[in-house]
Amino acid sequence: MASDAEQRYLAAMADLGDGPVRSVDVALRAGYKDRGSTSVLRESLMRKDLVYSPRRGLVDFTVPLFAAYLREQHPLASFTDDS
Repeated sequence: MASDAEQRYLAAMADLGDGPVRSVDVALRAGYKDRGSTSVLRESLMRKDLVYSPRRGLVDFTVPLFAAYLREQHPLASFTDDS
């Protein structure tokens, strides 16, 4: 099961589209100032086999069509920080 922070990271990935996306773009889309802020999240999601890195600086979903599912069922907007 993914934590709230991990779910936000996944939603940000999906929001960027299908296929591999740059880790730095995911971090920025999720609301972090830089990619380093999300390295622990990314590593945790890799250990859970939800994402993988096809090459340095990129991440992608391990399950086909997972990005489309997340965009429909768990959009990034549902993770906005109201504080």
